[in-house]
Amino acid sequence: MQSIRKATDFFFAPDDGPVKPATGLDRDALIGDLRLYLVQMARRIIDHLDYEHNVAQGLPQDTGLVFRFRLDDYVEELCGYFDRKGILTSETNRDILFSGAIEVLLPPENIREQLPWRIRRKLFTTLLVGIAEQTGVPYPALTRSFYDHLTRGDSVNGIARPQVIEFYQEAMEELSRGQESAQAPPREQDAEPEPEREPQPDAEPQPDAEPGFQPSEERPAQQLEIPDLIRRTLAACGATDYTSLKKILSRRHFFDFLSLVILYTIVGAALTIFSTPLITFLEENLPIVINDVAWYIGVSIVYVLLVTIRFQQFRLCSIRRRTLIRVSNAVAETMSVSYKEMDDVLYGTYGTTLRELKAVLLPRARR
Repeated sequence: MQSIRKATDFFFAPDDGPVKPATGLDRDALIGDLRLYLVQMARRIIDHLDYEHNVAQGLPQDTGLVFRFRLDDYVEELCGYFDRKGILTSETNRDILFSGAIEVLLPPENIREQLPWRIRRKLFTTLLVGIAEQTGVPYPALTRSFYDHLTRGDSVNGIARPQVIEFYQEAMEELSRGQESAQAPPREQDAEPEPEREPQPDAEPQPDAEPGFQPSEERPAQQLEIPDLIRRTLAACGATDYTSLKKILSRRHFFDFLSLVILYTIVGAALTIFSTPLITFLEENLPIVINDVAWYIGVSIVYVLLVTIRFQQFRLCSIRRRTLIRVSNAVAETMSVSYKEMDDVLYGTYGTTLRELKAVLLPRARR
């Protein structure tokens, strides 16, 4: 009852105008400092991801040679920043608190371009958990107050209100999934342990297992984050860089094949129609005798070979394109990859966007 009263007093107090921050706290100065801090954090996160991507390729997931990227480390640092600024400790700073947290989720455009959406979303949801723990305010009151704060203006850092609400809703979905997984009971084990088998006298002794060997069913599965999974999927389909990705997804394969077939046909027809002067010219300049039938057969064989080679190249390009699209769509559908997550991976890895690629790497239902 006390927590509900505290939530009511803190978040649903009569709104007599703009909330005045506590003495010594300047909202504009704090937001400005926070933006500078987020720029620095974005740079360090990008550098860390680049380091892990370039160094950890081909190494086991549990190797001790690589300083793995853990978003929790940066989340803890961000919560410490809010705590040091005194924003979490004073109940009179709710306007600064909300504004600062929203800056993490939807910062200015220059920060959004550097910091992927999935990371900003995770930073925001974990920060919201920290706010709830520090203030003792129930989640329903907290999320409602954030919503009211978001709907006061027409936009947030250049993002229109409908899109702001959509971003906020997606963050709440992730927070809900995180709470469900944290509260999920552990899997029930078998009620009765399997009885130990008595050794058979006639059974041959089994050799000892090799050191470090584990049966396949006991090996821990390597869990990949969605961006890493998308990058590995595209790389496995041949899209190792921007040039190869554009080449695979290009629709010009058919037109290139058709134009070359037309060119070969024109050249073959010319060699057939003007065969008499060409044969005469070759016989005068070369010590050979060319039969008309042999000439026609030779031209036909060369024409068929060239067309067949080009057709096989066109077929392989078409298969690679369909495979890349179908595999990426299957991964996106299975892992519930959002448009923003796929766009962030493409921009961070290949320097392109889904819009430039006509969104073919996502199924129609998720575009």
